[in-house]
Amino acid sequence: MFFFIKNIIFTFLIFSQVIGCGYVMNYILKQNQKNFTFLFINGTMLLIFFSVVINFFISLNIYLTNTLFIFFALIGIYTIYKKIYYLHNLKLFLFLLIFASLIIYRSYPNNDYEFYHIPYMEILRNFKIIFGLSNFEFSYGHSLILQNISALQFNSLMNLDSYIYFTPLLVSIIIGEVLFKYIKSNNLLIKFISYIFLINFLIHANRYGSLGNDFPAHAVSFFSYILFFSLIFFNKNIEKSSSFIFALLIAIFSKLTLLLNILLIIPFILFKKNRLKLDVRSIIFLSLFIFVIFLKNLINSSCLLYPLDITCFKTNWTPAKFDFS
Repeated sequence: MFFFIKNIIFTFLIFSQVIGCGYVMNYILKQNQKNFTFLFINGTMLLIFFSVVINFFISLNIYLTNTLFIFFALIGIYTIYKKIYYLHNLKLFLFLLIFASLIIYRSYPNNDYEFYHIPYMEILRNFKIIFGLSNFEFSYGHSLILQNISALQFNSLMNLDSYIYFTPLLVSIIIGEVLFKYIKSNNLLIKFISYIFLINFLIHANRYGSLGNDFPAHAVSFFSYILFFSLIFFNKNIEKSSSFIFALLIAIFSKLTLLLNILLIIPFILFKKNRLKLDVRSIIFLSLFIFVIFLKNLINSSCLLYPLDITCFKTNWTPAKFDFS
């Protein structure tokens, strides 16, 4: 019972930090997101951006991560207090605390976690960005942005437990959003995708510890499809448009095999230009975000999108095992 209660507390703290980042993103983009799920997606983007930019100059050391964790968690607690009276948010919040805590409580480590997740996060915490990092281990050439977030969330209270809470929360909040909202949609496509996502999770859920990078990336990918059809058929607001693009990028940079999802933007360009609304602030942030991710990948692996040959350059730190032929 003690460990489960501890899980609930730690889940709340990590959730608060991400929501706090989402609140800051609201301020930066001059938006008024009220839904916890969209705040979480926006906060995820800001955490990725901060973790990459800071690591260009210094390591994600304990003094830095403690300070940022406390700062954003306090903002998040205030935001939760102000927005939890929205019934949908209240249901999401209670679902998250229980469901995510159960997933974490019943989880066990995947081989990848010890093989390259923990070592990569420890590298981020102890060193600034390393040229040719993928020469040490080819897996480090992948963007691993979810591990960037976990490394930035490290704090003295939770210690190594800091690493394991973000991905279950990301998956859980999308499951909650689908259960409480989109599975009830009148649109058959949205309802179909919602059911497919839930079935996919239930098939995968007998291996809680294998969430890794794959299933969270798939969950965000499913969610981007739901938002895509939601924008196509119903909504035109800027907030949902930016969250759709954010979800798309989080999925792609978490797992490069989801790169084809970028094709979802084409219908908006060709047929539904008025449905995807991005203001100048969102466009500037997205441009900066993509630039810093590409630059990080280039420094680590000599490729913008490792290991796609067309995106790679021959440099002094080109991975020895990579075949440019």
